[in-house]
Amino acid sequence: VALFLVAGLLVIYLVHPQNDAGNLISSYMKTPYEAPETFRSSGTAYELIWSDFASAYEQHNYTNGIKILNRLPDSVASNMNTNFYKGLCHLYKRPSELSKSIDYLSEVAESDHRLNEQADWYLAIAYYRNRNMAMAIEKIKKISTSNLY
Repeated sequence: VALFLVAGLLVIYLVHPQNDAGNLISSYMKTPYEAPETFRSSGTAYELIWSDFASAYEQHNYTNGIKILNRLPDSVASNMNTNFYKGLCHLYKRPSELSKSIDYLSEVAESDHRLNEQADWYLAIAYYRNRNMAMAIEKIKKISTSNLY
């Protein structure tokens, strides 16, 4: 399904570079990426903060979600799960902070973390919305030619 969506986005961009691709992305962004898993809490600070974040994210309160993630201890504040969701929050919130989204999602995409493929997809969207069409197309081509996606 993702491959068809990516291929469709690439075709639409090449045929109608601005209007139709923008509409497709806007439509896609109406349904946010799934909220992170929460834990059966034993009450650790990490679990409580992560649970608070998941709740804010599910309520589409992305600005508060970023504030909550920034409360994580340094030992987990920069892990790939955290970076992925910080990147998404910066992408979804209004106004978006696309450069921050790109920074966080790039770290995940360049890693071998289980969310790296999803990070590539959202990076393509962030690049597109930031009017960096060359990088958006590069990411879409990577996705469309990979057998991993």
